[in-house]
Amino acid sequence: MKFIGSLLAATFLFLGFNSTEAAAEAFKVKIGTDSVVFPDAQPIVKNNRLLVPLRPVFESMNADVKWNPDTNAVTSQLSKYGTTAKLALNIQSPFLEKQYSNKYYIQQSDVKPVVINNRTYIPLRLVGEAYGYDVVWNGSTNTATYKETGSLHLADPTYKTHLSTGSIGKQNVYELETFFSVNKYRASYGKKELALNPTLSNVAREKSRDMLVKNYFDHTSPTYGSPFDMMKQFGISYTSAGENIAAGYTTTSAVMTGWMNSPGHKANILSDNFTQIGVGYIKGTTGYKTYWTQMFIRP
Repeated sequence: MKFIGSLLAATFLFLGFNSTEAAAEAFKVKIGTDSVVFPDAQPIVKNNRLLVPLRPVFESMNADVKWNPDTNAVTSQLSKYGTTAKLALNIQSPFLEKQYSNKYYIQQSDVKPVVINNRTYIPLRLVGEAYGYDVVWNGSTNTATYKETGSLHLADPTYKTHLSTGSIGKQNVYELETFFSVNKYRASYGKKELALNPTLSNVAREKSRDMLVKNYFDHTSPTYGSPFDMMKQFGISYTSAGENIAAGYTTTSAVMTGWMNSPGHKANILSDNFTQIGVGYIKGTTGYKTYWTQMFIRP
């Protein structure tokens, strides 16, 4: 059984207040005129995408690379052109985080990283664009060339990119998928994109957890009160705010379809009154088992 709930009226009350894998040994990768050497792991083709071992490419760009086995995360940093860019990705997620010029960006790949023989592979184009390189493909020689653009950041990368107000380290894949889906819907209606607010996501996730643990489905929490009271208790400031909740949905696509088919939820998702969103998803074994919360604000 599936349920959705929207709190729309309160939104306006606060206005005005503060595959198959195949080896690809024949493929070559260059950074400018220099060939990238893959000493023990060659590029592969997966789902019609050329994936490259991450470390040899990043190190050929003179980027630092670190692997954290406890979190399954890869981090990298490159200083160039008088600035620094930092990257982070989890091998279980298709999302890449980039910190550049005091801003956080999130990119979504169409292929998740792959680990083979303790080597992490990610899409060739994503690797280059993450550090501001254009990628030029020569089909006659099976060669991909990374070309410098004079910046560590591309204004219009191939992979869709959205802003975040902070690090997405605690966000799970379902939450990030929901965030990207919201902005995809907003773009289709000619609306400005929302920025992800990870701090607000922590509150939304706690709301989902609270519904699971306390076995209720309502905007008013027996623990925290209304969504607006809850946001304030967690230090979230806003001039306008709203909330969507759902339960029983097992996929991002399904819950977003449910919300978009409901006028109240759709109004929150497409509202011009909000500039940021937090998303919280929890899965358990009791009640409706899956609980989803979207919290919207304009600071």
